[in-house]
Amino acid sequence: MEDELGVRRLIETILERAGFAVESAVTGVQALEKLDTGLFDAVILDLALPWLTGFDVLTTLRERPATANLPIIIITGSHG
Repeated sequence: MEDELGVRRLIETILERAGFAVESAVTGVQALEKLDTGLFDAVILDLALPWLTGFDVLTTLRERPATANLPIIIITGSHG
C-alpha cells in the first residue's frame, strides 16, 4: 500500500522480478477492501496513506482474526 506512483511501481517491479505476485492499493480503504477479498502472504504498508492512515490500517489488520498474524513491512517517505 503506497500512494506515490513512482515508489509503488518500483516496489512492484522489485517484488515481481523476485517472483512474487503483487497487488497494490493507493489508499488505506482500498487496501483493506483488497485484503478482505484475498489471501496474502505479507503486506508492505506506507504509514502516510491518504484518508485512512497506515496506522489505522495496521490497527484494523491486527484486530481482524484473518489478518492478525499477517507479516507487515512498514515503510514511510516522510520528509522532515
